[in-house]
Amino acid sequence: MVSSDTGYPAIKGHFSNHTGYPTIKGHVFDGGHLRELLAGMTANGLICHTHLLSGYIGSQSLLEAVAAVAAELRRAYPQLTYVCDPVLGDEGKLYVSQELVAAYKASLVPLANILTPNQFEAELLTGLEVKSEAQALQAAAALHDAGPHTVIITSLAVLPHPEYSSPRLSEEGDLLCALLLAWSHRYPDNLAAAAAAAASGDLLCALLLAWSHRYPDNLAAAVEHAVAGLQGVLQLTAAAAGPAVLASTDERSAAVFRAKELRLVQGQQQLLQPDIKIRVEPITL
Repeated sequence: MVSSDTGYPAIKGHFSNHTGYPTIKGHVFDGGHLRELLAGMTANGLICHTHLLSGYIGSQSLLEAVAAVAAELRRAYPQLTYVCDPVLGDEGKLYVSQELVAAYKASLVPLANILTPNQFEAELLTGLEVKSEAQALQAAAALHDAGPHTVIITSLAVLPHPEYSSPRLSEEGDLLCALLLAWSHRYPDNLAAAAAAAASGDLLCALLLAWSHRYPDNLAAAVEHAVAGLQGVLQLTAAAAGPAVLASTDERSAAVFRAKELRLVQGQQQLLQPDIKIRVEPITL
């Protein structure tokens, strides 16, 4: 969940595997567990983090604890960069309870520097319809007003669309917005099934954090590198899984999920030196 130049991670839960598998063992930390970790790190002088990344949060108590962690890290290091991926749902379906939507809006969004909602999450957090680039920019403006200086809508499906669409970038003063059209980063070489691999969204947000650190004043470069790194890993994943597994879009067996595990270790070169094929374009409405 957190990172620093000296590297002291804190983990929000332990599972045998991701939740797509038919069998899952382990547990999610509650807020008390995370607060205990924070207390121990504070007592040992280990609070020296420069970056914070949060993803799926399944309970109110854990969300409140993440907010406490963010506030404590920022007190220790006021220049802290907090990237918040508000994992609430997708394609009209909530993954969490409705109360967490309000909790995100009240507690985490105001603390974030960079917010990475998908299209549905942007609608939930703003109450605005997002069905076009113009509406996405209106939602991003509302999210900017809530606190984050950078909003990256990570999967925007608008019609009509070409085979590939470049990520789009808007800049108004110090406020930045990037719109990643769904097909630009999820479907390299039409390998849509590879994008269904678990944690592809988590990987994208981690890459956005890393490349934003490398290019703090160039969101376009950060987005290009992050999207290219994700594409590289998805291509390796698809090649390793093979066409038969990729065609098994409805099968949820352990064998299929094992085959679709992201090839992160094998893709280190693609992550560190991504082959950029899609360039960011400015938004002109």
